[in-house]
Amino acid sequence: MQITSALYKFAYCVTLVIILAILLQGVPFGSVTTTPKALLLWAYVAVVILTGVVAVVFRRLSRSFVWGVVGIFCAFFTWQNWFGPGGFFIQTETHSFDPTAAAAESARFNRQAAISYVVIMIWFLSLPLLRQFSRRTGAKNLGAAVPPKPQ
Repeated sequence: MQITSALYKFAYCVTLVIILAILLQGVPFGSVTTTPKALLLWAYVAVVILTGVVAVVFRRLSRSFVWGVVGIFCAFFTWQNWFGPGGFFIQTETHSFDPTAAAAESARFNRQAAISYVVIMIWFLSLPLLRQFSRRTGAKNLGAAVPPKPQ
């Protein structure tokens, strides 16, 4: 069980590191013209880092704190990737001059983006769900050596 937990934490943190790397490299922080948008982007960077810390020590933290951090992360992830600059799910180009083909390509892109978004959200929400499940079953060695709550 300890190996499974370590692999899960590693995969979760690698996902966050990839998002952070793409965010820092691909998002045009310098070209953001409005101050609130730039502040939101930097807050998102901080939340990604905080989520990584929570992923490593999630068994030591309260359930509401883990849910809160992951919820805030998911909100920032949704904002940046659907509406923010350099978002993953914003179509930036088409490969046809034909309006019908362009509309079909856009619809296909939006379907794929929506499916990807749902899969990614399930992955991110698995952290607080796993934490809740591990506490409920009293599984040992999933994180810190915290004994299950007395009943």
